[in-house]
Amino acid sequence: MAGTAVVAELVLTGLPQWRSAAAALALVAVLLWLWYLALVARGLWAIIVGRARAGVNGAILLSTVSTQSIVILGPRQVPRAAWAVLIILGYLLYLTGLVLIVRHYLRERGLRLADGWDNTNCIGHGALAISGLAAVVRGAIPVPWIVLTWLWVAGMFVLVESIEVARVVVRVHAYGWRKGMLTYNVSQWARNFTFGMFYAFTLSLDARDAGAARWLTGLWDLILHYGQYGVLALLFIEIALFLAHYAGVRAG
Repeated sequence: MAGTAVVAELVLTGLPQWRSAAAALALVAVLLWLWYLALVARGLWAIIVGRARAGVNGAILLSTVSTQSIVILGPRQVPRAAWAVLIILGYLLYLTGLVLIVRHYLRERGLRLADGWDNTNCIGHGALAISGLAAVVRGAIPVPWIVLTWLWVAGMFVLVESIEVARVVVRVHAYGWRKGMLTYNVSQWARNFTFGMFYAFTLSLDARDAGAARWLTGLWDLILHYGQYGVLALLFIEIALFLAHYAGVRAG
């Protein structure tokens, strides 16, 4: 759903003469989003009351990602108040999902960091980063709230990625470099999205409008100076792992 919304936005930006095609894609994205929200509501209730069997991970936060992608894609003619409602809905879905993830890990006994931590947990900062970006794009949320959102995203980024570094160390110790680190899994692509969204959110901020402290604007400048290279490097690494994996599958 979010992919459809992004394609529609890219078509509208890069090929404005294809406005009808972009509108058709946008309509598909909205319809998929409405259908997805119904699934999310049932799924969240099943998790809350304990009927869901599968463990909870960062994928639950895709409900926020899908909602905010609709906000970013939407037409400018829609009143800000309407966008504010959707943005706040995205925040609420994020908080609900985050609470359920934390509850899951608190209840998990005998959790092994090497195998018990899911790749999609990085959406813990990516989902809120796209929420902040949607708020900036629509101008429907007060600026101080957007700055607080960025601070939360940055804190979650440090927390989650620190856990990831610790997990790499544990996995390499347990399985060696090849199996512990240099392996491919489709869920790893989530990290490319989350890193890119953190950079995009930071790029959208205007230090003058935000009225942020000097240390914060200095941090933003640092991210904007080097962040794109980190995102690009991560993409190349993931592509290399993907190609190596499928080359090995065919050879086998």
